[in-house]
Amino acid sequence: MHEENWVWKEGRSSALVEKGKPADFYEINKLSDLDPYYSPDKVCNVSTAWVEGVKGDGIGEWVIIPVEPTSDAESNLCSTGEHAISNEITLYVKNGYQQSEDLYKKNNRVKEAKVSVYATAYGVGQDEAFLIWNPECVHEEVITLSDEITEHPFWLNSSTHNFMVELPEKYCRSERPIKFFLKFEILSVYKGSKYDDTCICDMSASVDIPM
Repeated sequence: MHEENWVWKEGRSSALVEKGKPADFYEINKLSDLDPYYSPDKVCNVSTAWVEGVKGDGIGEWVIIPVEPTSDAESNLCSTGEHAISNEITLYVKNGYQQSEDLYKKNNRVKEAKVSVYATAYGVGQDEAFLIWNPECVHEEVITLSDEITEHPFWLNSSTHNFMVELPEKYCRSERPIKFFLKFEILSVYKGSKYDDTCICDMSASVDIPM
């Protein structure tokens, strides 16, 4: 599940391919290309971004990312025994193409998005992990992202969103480890002054057990 250079390219609806650029220049792995795992203090590489690849503003396009457990949640989610019913998921988004203020304004930024959280139980074999159940949606919510620009050496726009997710009873009684995934679907955009490509510079999610 977590190989060093693992890229889950099927975790998006589309990605822009631009002439003269590498095929994966705007791929989903650019959302967090410095660290494949969640790290709240990592520095985002603002010179890259995931960019949707359809004509128009990208309404309805989406990405799916894994939700990484914090140290407190890891033993609960990744070991046998009863799991907590309530789980707090935090989504971190750096909106738009943030290589420069000029590129940020020229390209679309996400305004509204539908966030869907999926849960699944899995088993671990000697050389692989496998799903016990098909992933199912356990939470859905529409969020609004800020378009405010903040002067900073490393980023121009950043936002945090928290969701309380209640697990179905079958997960709480399961002795299997549990994994969350988060789907982020574009519903509306802040229009760019020159291009209609919608960009996200960085995105990650974590899960914790509320105190």
